[in-house]
Amino acid sequence: GFALTLGIGVLISMFSAVMISRIFLSGFIFIGESKVARFLFGSGVGK
Repeated sequence: GFALTLGIGVLISMFSAVMISRIFLSGFIFIGESKVARFLFGSGVGK
């Protein structure tokens, strides 16, 4: 009942979070050293 539904929900949530994160981060491979990538992943400290 409840435990089965909760377990399925957690598994689907984990799977979708991993897949969306991979797609999102693989998109930044093509962007490279753009201002958006530096804003999101940079620490704000110059090289």
